[in-house]
Amino acid sequence: MPDTCGSGGMPGCTLMRMADGVDQALGQALRKLRTERGWSQSDLALRADMDRNYLSLIELGRNSPSVRMLLRLCLALDVRAADVLDDVERRMALLKARD
Repeated sequence: MPDTCGSGGMPGCTLMRMADGVDQALGQALRKLRTERGWSQSDLALRADMDRNYLSLIELGRNSPSVRMLLRLCLALDVRAADVLDDVERRMALLKARD
């Protein structure tokens, strides 16, 4: 990811990068759960009553779902939101350890 903050260490840049990482980690976690079930994006989108393109953007880490949408996805996947967020935290810790 290109550094749009520059080398001046602008306040908030670290938080912006971290937020991008969270979006990517959440998308990866949701994609893993979906593929473990053998579902296509269309299958999950139908079960969660959402647009497939929006789901794709979430899985790619380009969009961040609202809490309500995350809960709908978790309900469709039959997983607890807390378990998904635990997975996101693990993924973030691994990314941080690599830096």
